[in-house]
Amino acid sequence: IKFPKGKKYEKEWKKVDSLDNLALPKSALEVVNEIYKQSVAENNPEQTIKAFIFRMKYINATEESAFESLLKQLEADIPNAKFPVKAIMHSMLAQMYWMYYQNNSWRFYQRTTTINYQSDDIKTWTLDKLADKAIKHFRLSLENADSLQRTHLTIFEEIIQPGNQPANLRPTLYDFLAHWAIDFFSDTQLSLTRPADKFELKENFYFDEAAKFAALNINTDDTLSIHFYAVKTFQELLKFRLQNNNTDALIDADLKRLSFVYKQSVNDIKDMLYLSAIQALQNKYQNVPFSSEISYLIAKYYSNRASKYNTLQPETSVYKWDLKTANEICIQVINKFPETNAAEKCKNLQTEIIQHDLQVSMESYIEPSKVFTANLSYRNIQTAYIRIASIDRDKLNKITWKVYGYELLDKLLNESVKISETSLALPDDSDFNKHSLDFLNNGLPIGTYVLFVANNPKFSYEKNIVTYNIFNVTSISYIQRQTDTGSYEFTVFDRTSGVPLPGVSAQLYYRKYDYSDREYKDVKGNRYFTDNDGYISIPASAQSDYYSYYIEFSKNGDYLNTNQNYYSYHRETETKVVYNTYFFADRAIYRPGQTIYFKGIVIESDGVHKKIAAGFNTEVTLYDVNYQVVSALNLTSNEYGTFSGTFQLPSGLLNGQMHIGDKYGSLYFSVEDYKRPKFEVELSPFEGNYMLNDTVEVKGFAKSYSGSFITDANVTYRIIRTPIWRGWWWWDIPYSNVEIANGLTASDEKGEFKIKFKAVPDLSLKKNNKLSFNYEISIDVTDINGETQSTSGNITVGYTALDVNIEIAEKINKTVPAKFEIETKNLNGRFIPAKGKITISRLITPDAPLRERQGYMNHPDKFLYSKEEWNNKYPCNVYDNETDPLQMKKGEKVLETDFNTGIEKNLIIGDLKNWKSGRYIAEISSSDIFGNVIDNRIYFILYGTDDSTVPYLCNDWFTVLDNVCEPGETAKYLLGSALENVKVLYEIEHKKEMACSFK
Repeated sequence: IKFPKGKKYEKEWKKVDSLDNLALPKSALEVVNEIYKQSVAENNPEQTIKAFIFRMKYINATEESAFESLLKQLEADIPNAKFPVKAIMHSMLAQMYWMYYQNNSWRFYQRTTTINYQSDDIKTWTLDKLADKAIKHFRLSLENADSLQRTHLTIFEEIIQPGNQPANLRPTLYDFLAHWAIDFFSDTQLSLTRPADKFELKENFYFDEAAKFAALNINTDDTLSIHFYAVKTFQELLKFRLQNNNTDALIDADLKRLSFVYKQSVNDIKDMLYLSAIQALQNKYQNVPFSSEISYLIAKYYSNRASKYNTLQPETSVYKWDLKTANEICIQVINKFPETNAAEKCKNLQTEIIQHDLQVSMESYIEPSKVFTANLSYRNIQTAYIRIASIDRDKLNKITWKVYGYELLDKLLNESVKISETSLALPDDSDFNKHSLDFLNNGLPIGTYVLFVANNPKFSYEKNIVTYNIFNVTSISYIQRQTDTGSYEFTVFDRTSGVPLPGVSAQLYYRKYDYSDREYKDVKGNRYFTDNDGYISIPASAQSDYYSYYIEFSKNGDYLNTNQNYYSYHRETETKVVYNTYFFADRAIYRPGQTIYFKGIVIESDGVHKKIAAGFNTEVTLYDVNYQVVSALNLTSNEYGTFSGTFQLPSGLLNGQMHIGDKYGSLYFSVEDYKRPKFEVELSPFEGNYMLNDTVEVKGFAKSYSGSFITDANVTYRIIRTPIWRGWWWWDIPYSNVEIANGLTASDEKGEFKIKFKAVPDLSLKKNNKLSFNYEISIDVTDINGETQSTSGNITVGYTALDVNIEIAEKINKTVPAKFEIETKNLNGRFIPAKGKITISRLITPDAPLRERQGYMNHPDKFLYSKEEWNNKYPCNVYDNETDPLQMKKGEKVLETDFNTGIEKNLIIGDLKNWKSGRYIAEISSSDIFGNVIDNRIYFILYGTDDSTVPYLCNDWFTVLDNVCEPGETAKYLLGSALENVKVLYEIEHKKEMACSFK
């Protein structure tokens, strides 16, 4: 359809621009209104829409609540509008409703019911009504599809700005409006009320090729599903494009459809279906230049999927080569169709894939003259260059004080003195993924050093990568604790031998703000020296304007900076007696004019001991809802510490939350003009076992307090679903509450009612036996007199109907009798008799204690050394994952037994004391009534008082101390890196716990 080229109204629009520049919106609006009237009369659609857009702009700038009035005006103008203006106005109105929601979303989220509802007042609408309006107008904008499809978009060239895509992708007004509607329907922000059978993209056919998809008959009762309307609009658009000789527009629409379906589908195999669909599309149009967009989408799919690859999890190896596949596709697109937009997008994606990365991590404190390790994380780098350089610590403090980024790196490179330099050939699989490895370094004398790692031998960071770590080589280590008075106590040891170090200087540095220079500065504080036991106590500051400080330990040229701030302030240790009053009333809700009977008990406490406060005088006050005093009583507690009294609640005051109280406690209660409830509602205990997708039956009853049944009462209900993860390992599942059912029923002649609902799962969460869903049932019962009472209950349903577990603690003393409870419950926590098998095996642990990697060092997936080389060069340190219980192999089977909780609920082990100390795994398995196998694993440590316990607890030294020390003892300890020479020191100290941290 062609429209004659109408007037452009150049003179009028120049006047509008002039008035706009002079900030005269009302005058500009008068000119725009005249343009609007003339363009409508002349059937000039381009100028009509342009004028209407400017009318919205100026009305919004000059009127209060203009947006709401514009919506009404547009609603009123649409019936009189002509084609194609009418279609565009429908689309604009739908967009405006959506904009209104976005700007006022906080109101809709807080809105539960509509008060003083007025159908023509948008401020009183619910989100459902607003969404319904937007859906309606988007659909109406496409109503005259045939005419829209014959209307070329060039008639609106003055008001539609061209994008960076070819113009033939949106050649008609129908294409433009359809894609605009699809963009809205694809949105997932709307949290609408959904029926039990909500529309979901479950079936495989959503991924069918375009012709088959467009011919599908898809319907739903979920009239507010924006995704359903997206599907319908895609079908209509593809039908049009399949009949039109525009391959590029067809490919563009189909790719948009497949991307939408892939994102919103809850199909378990949607990844396979999506990839197959876009690959089939690519094969069909491989010689068409625009097919490069399909290839780019395939490359993007592989690039995104590559994020699932974890170098430490063999089960993810299927994704290892995805980045390489994506890169190869990008190269093909760039070579085959170099002039296309997709080629440019492939270049950007390729830049991300081949990007270099290099990071190094290591410990901050290293033992003198001992081999040490660093961890290197790298990506797309074949050779790493390593430089170790020494640096004067005073110089280091100066250059790191105010310098950052490349300037700091420059100074570190220039001010340090090179000690050694080498290169590492990095294992490279050419898979474009990030990998990590540990590399060993020769021992160094005491001092401060910088470890540089670069991807070039000149350690240049221009278009390269250089990373570094500052570390200290020191023989000093310490433990610390803070006392009740606020002082700090330190014990300083030799890092290797564990021998306490006497005569170590502890210089305090305070960080104080200099107002003249407007910056923080370090100021020297007191200096202390350790005694013969390496002990030092730093008293708390009594100043009110206390400062934080850090400590520098030093001796004979060796030093260690704590790099930790300590807050020096004096703690009050004076014992204070405090009183607490606990109030009790005869009810929680009162009517105005009623008497409140209350009782109170006063407890006296000195922080350690508590006792009743007899003969305690207090004033109890009654406060209204505005916290104004209504009345007061002076009362004295009796020999049992209690007192009692009454208040007459006044009439005529504002109802709501009132309270009584004294200086030491209070009690809140409600005052309302209420009627006594005449009946109660209860849900019957949930019986039976259900699986997901089963129909669950909920029973309840309504009964009057006089004992009669509440018959023919209206029963309304809502079912809310929430996912729950029950596994022994942690999984972060998306948390979302979804209303899956609601309805209305009635109580029978016995006051009973039944509700049935289908326990539908959330199909967007992958099926797993440890995944279950909680269904909250909310019930409202209204009798014939209009009185409503409510109740609620919860039932959990999963892919299995049974939970099994053995209550075994993480650490077990083998000298204590071994009796462990076997738990077999349904998902709602109710006991279910079950049979099964229990197996306990000893885990194969290292022969000697191994020192773990520090938490900030990555676990390597590549290795430069064999295990034998590692142990020779760097003994008593973890090589791979030898100390991870989850990775340990099972050794000797120490117990295998059947169980039947219907007969015996406990596992009793008579010879536990004869088992060897160490790590164990207990495995329990059973089957639910549906034949599903359920299992569970429990890891635990078995220890005794013998020395053989220590090697098996080598990674949990606090546990070692807890196990070996007698009650009331406190342990001071030190770990050297040569762990075969570990020394654990004990000291009885006032029989108090000592909170220690080791550095």
